[in-house]
Formats: sequence, structure tokens, C-alpha cells
Amino acid sequence: MNLKLTPLFVTLFLSIHSYASTSPIEISGQARVRGESKTNGDYNSTLADRNAFTASRFRLNFTARPTDSKGSVFFQPQFTKIWGQNKVAPVDGGATTSVQSSGALNDTVLDVHQAYIDYSILSKLSLRAGRQDLSFGDQLIVGGVDWHNVGRSFDAGMLTYKIDENYKAQFFSGKLVDQNITTSSNGDFDFLGLYFSSENLSFAKNLDFYVLDKADHRGTSDSDIYIFGTRIKSKINAFDYRFESTFQNGRVVSNKKRHGEYQYDLELGYQIVALKSRLALEYFDSTKDYDQVMPTAHKWLGYADQFSRRNIRGYAFHIQSNVVESVTLKVDYQLFERHNTEFGAYDFSGTSLGTVGTSKKIADELDFSVDYAVDQNLSLTAGHSIVMPKKYITDQNAQSKDNTSWSYLQMLVKF
Repeated sequence: MNLKLTPLFVTLFLSIHSYASTSPIEISGQARVRGESKTNGDYNSTLADRNAFTASRFRLNFTARPTDSKGSVFFQPQFTKIWGQNKVAPVDGGATTSVQSSGALNDTVLDVHQAYIDYSILSKLSLRAGRQDLSFGDQLIVGGVDWHNVGRSFDAGMLTYKIDENYKAQFFSGKLVDQNITTSSNGDFDFLGLYFSSENLSFAKNLDFYVLDKADHRGTSDSDIYIFGTRIKSKINAFDYRFESTFQNGRVVSNKKRHGEYQYDLELGYQIVALKSRLALEYFDSTKDYDQVMPTAHKWLGYADQFSRRNIRGYAFHIQSNVVESVTLKVDYQLFERHNTEFGAYDFSGTSLGTVGTSKKIADELDFSVDYAVDQNLSLTAGHSIVMPKKYITDQNAQSKDNTSWSYLQMLVKF
């Protein structure tokens, strides 16, 4: 165990012990093991670029609710490990070194994914303070990235005001980077916003509005990306729809602030009840300097995670079927294009793929996944993706003409 966490675990133990006689301790969690393999991530088979690994993630959830108290505590330690990966260990003098942690006398550390306090200020107003997952709507803009082996958490405070059972407003303020802990600096990197959500309306199942600010004040000049968005989602008999649109002002690109950047994502679906299946068409578009904020990756723009939401538009066809009991089959086909052919497309990390040529066609992607619910706690999932480069990719490098292939196999237990 990480020695730095020892005081935290001691505090948790003492807290649980003090609550044990007056309140229940709820325990839940999940365990996940997944193997992944990707080849030709650069679309060039002549280079040795096969990546393959197996990763584990184990989470325990502890919730303590003191009797006759307006507060509760949630604590979620997390163990993550890529099999066979060395760990960083301290050595004398304060330095670090990489040491073997599998088949050797070194353990992998245990970290904390979430740890927060909930406090009911009033009957309709509550506060959550501490390390927490922030996920809103369909997580197109802000999400916890549950697919990732670690996931995303925020050091933040959030006020939630429940107007009634169908309406609520949430204000949050998170500290992404604090540079004023021991010395003075120009400023910090903060993330804050207001998210209003409603459900069960007469004309829609969900209707959300939000205003966000990515406030990076670490440099000599302040940089605030102001984000305004709306989301609507509902069903009409056998049909369903989803639409989300976002506008931005203030992103600094090449020392200039960009205004009027936007994205929108529209999906229309149809349920074939007799076949227990859903068919859907999707169209998405984002401008050349749009900041994709902090979405849940892997959920959007293809399972192979080859592209980011900037200067990209495209079409997608989705099929989901539950014809076989306990089995969910998904097939997705996506076509990616450049929004503006004078500027490049961007890879998953946000790096430009290049600006050569005038072709708008980036790539097509075909995704398959099948999920088998063995029982109410155990599921097995497998998937395979093929990304087929088009002329824009080959214009950047004539050798970049081979398909990218990505596969995974996962076991998940929840309790």
C-alpha cells in the first residue's frame, strides 16, 4: 500500500468505527479485467506499432450515514494495474526509479478515486465537497470516462438545488491545478459551471442547459473558455431522438482568442419492438478551434479512439439488438470528415494529423461489440473495430494506407 495514504485509511477506519454503533455502513464495488490490442494505429503496417496489454481495475465503495445527521461520507479506493508494467518507487535522496512489480517483491500502490462529504443544507439544497466524478447528460461535454482503467475525478465542490422531483440546478467549482500552495504565482487552473436539468416534461424526457468556464490563469495572460450548451432527449412512441449543441468563446489558439466555435450532435432512433432492436442515424459537426472540454472518451467518435472532437464532422449508423436473451449486440459504422479542409483533423490526444491536401474524407470506422450478462452481477464483453483511412490520411503520408485494428475482451463483476 502507498504509505502516503496510510493516514487517510487510519482516519477512514476511525470514522467508520465511530459511526458503526449508530449508523449502517454500505459497501459495494466492482472488479474489472480487460485485455486490449491495437495494430497500425498510424495506418502504416510497415512500422512495428502493435500495442497489447491486460489491465485490472478494482473499486470498493464505502458510504457512512450517521444517524440523525445531515451529513454522509463516501470513500472509493481504487486499485489499477496494467499487467507486467513496472512501478515507480522512491530511492534515497528523494529520487525515483522504475522497478518490477509482477513476480518481484514490490506491490502496486492503492489510490483513491473518490472521497467526498455530502451535506444536506436545506431540504432542497445539498453540498458535495471532495474528490468526485462529474458527469452530466450523455457525457458528450463532461464525463467520468468509466471506460478508462483509472477514470476521471475532480477535486471540487458542488451545490445541488432540487426545485422539485423533475428540476434541479447544480453549481460546481473544481480545482484542476493549484499553483499557489507554497509559493505565489499568476494563478490556477479552475473548472466551474452551472448545469440545469429537467426531466419528464410534456414535450421531452430530458431538457438541459449549461454554462461552463475552463479558467486557465497559470500564464501571464488569463485564458477563459466560456461554454454555453443545451441538450434535449426524448422518445415519441417507437422513435427517439437526442440533440446537443455547444457554443464557445475565448479559446486561445496561436495567441489569438477564438469566438463563435461550436459543435452539435444529432441522433434519431427507431425501436423495432418485435426484434428487440434499435436502429439510429447520427450526424455531428465541430468547428476548427472547438475545445472538446472533458468528454467521456470511447463513448463518442468510434471505439478505436483515433480522433478528437475538433474540426471534424461525420455520419454514423447504429444498430443495437437484444434478440438473444442476456446478449446485447452493437454495430456502428461511422464516416469522419474535416469541417474545414484548410485545417487539419486531430488525433485522440489533440495533436494535429496534418494540413496537406484538400480532401475532406478522413476515415471510416466499423465497430462491433457483444455483451453477455451471465447473471445480475457478472458480464462478459468483447469488441472489435476497424478504422479505414481515406484520402486526407494518405495525403499526409503515402504509406499511411493500412487499416487500424483494435480489439478487446472484458470481464466485469459488480456487487
